[in-house]
Amino acid sequence: PGAAGSAGSPALGPKSDPQCTQLHPGTSPVRRLTREEYDNTVLDVLGDDTAPGEAFPPDGAANGFHNAATQSTVSQLAVDKLQEAAEKISARALKNERSRVLGGCDPAKDKDGEDACVTSFLGKTGRRLFRRPLTADEDKALRAVITWGRQERGYDRAIELGLQVMLQHPSFLYRLELTPDAAPTGTKGVVKLSGYELASRLAFLLWSAGPDDALLDQARDGKLDTPEQVRTTAEAMLQDDRARRTLRSFHDQWLEIGEVDYAERNDKMFPQYSKELVTSMHEETSRFVEALFFEGDRKLSTLMSARWSYVDADLAKLYGVTPPPSGFAKVDLGPTKQRAGVLTHASVMTSHAKYDRSAPVLRGRFVRQRLLCVAIPDPDMNVMGLFPDIDPTNLTTRQYFEEHVKNPVCAGCHDLMDPIGFGFENYDAVGAWRTTEKKQPIDSSGSLSGAGSVDGDYNGAVELADKLAG
Repeated sequence: PGAAGSAGSPALGPKSDPQCTQLHPGTSPVRRLTREEYDNTVLDVLGDDTAPGEAFPPDGAANGFHNAATQSTVSQLAVDKLQEAAEKISARALKNERSRVLGGCDPAKDKDGEDACVTSFLGKTGRRLFRRPLTADEDKALRAVITWGRQERGYDRAIELGLQVMLQHPSFLYRLELTPDAAPTGTKGVVKLSGYELASRLAFLLWSAGPDDALLDQARDGKLDTPEQVRTTAEAMLQDDRARRTLRSFHDQWLEIGEVDYAERNDKMFPQYSKELVTSMHEETSRFVEALFFEGDRKLSTLMSARWSYVDADLAKLYGVTPPPSGFAKVDLGPTKQRAGVLTHASVMTSHAKYDRSAPVLRGRFVRQRLLCVAIPDPDMNVMGLFPDIDPTNLTTRQYFEEHVKNPVCAGCHDLMDPIGFGFENYDAVGAWRTTEKKQPIDSSGSLSGAGSVDGDYNGAVELADKLAG
């Protein structure tokens, strides 16, 4: 995502849609499920709400997002944790969700007894986990595991072992697009996705989980074969509550506000900062984006410049507005003239700050990279050593960091970040509004460059938000 700029802007690309004469879909990489996708899938398929993925090693990230195929390497620790999770999930599933695991089959009531329920388990639960029907070879291999388990450990334990195998199988852990008889498209090297592969793409894109039975049935019946069918299906999927968790997750990653949950602050400088306040910060942004996209106008301009948000008592105190009677409520922030859109949320400001001060460099880099889509290289540690040793005692944060642009070695990158970040100086390290720092007035003037028609000077983050909103 990025703010709208002029046609041909090098930072933002052309304003109009390109006219494509050939298909260039890019590669079809092998993506491993993220921790979130794993948790959502075992919740949807097996009813397991224990979030087992939290015990896995952290997902690698590229450009802030956790589902990049290039970052999904597997360590021995990850293998061990996946096995451990498979064992625990399978045991819980057979204990708490036996009928669901067996696809609604009851060995005591079905005329073919336990054998029929093995077939139901493989056909229904197997299809959900593999996101397609099992192949003949997969079915045979899993039946062999279950047959051995029944002989050695009994029926339920055998099903449990079969489920463990599925949960560690590449067809569950990875999003594979390997249809051997895929239809050609007329472009060399490009083939059409199968219905099941398309269903999987839709589900992970919109629900952050695998497809459900209804979507898999559509794939089976050829109801995802045309662009119109795909669009209609996607629109229906967006009305499902599962789309809300994806929306929250996307904005967490795009805005980098997941960091707020781990941010520590100097309690003497910021006594209002607490675990409860952090939770409220995160919840505000989640409620805001949900309201905008599910009930509002779904416009980027509103995301950037809305003079409303959601607060509870803790956030109301931080923002200087009247608290709601209980819980969260929508509030008008316009009269304060201090907030506009998601960029001025306390979650965003706190995530891009330091332990004891604001961070114009981090905030400017965030806007430049996440909104304007311009990559900023990490600092050269040799260059870092050239930064002058300055006593910050009597300097405002801005005065201290203005030394960056005085040094020509540092200016190359900092000219792209600092002038933007200075516009956020009215917000301290926990996102509270301030007009002075160290008994000096805050200078929140900033400037934007390289962004096309929105280039120019501004005074404060509210003006910047309005610029980006267009």
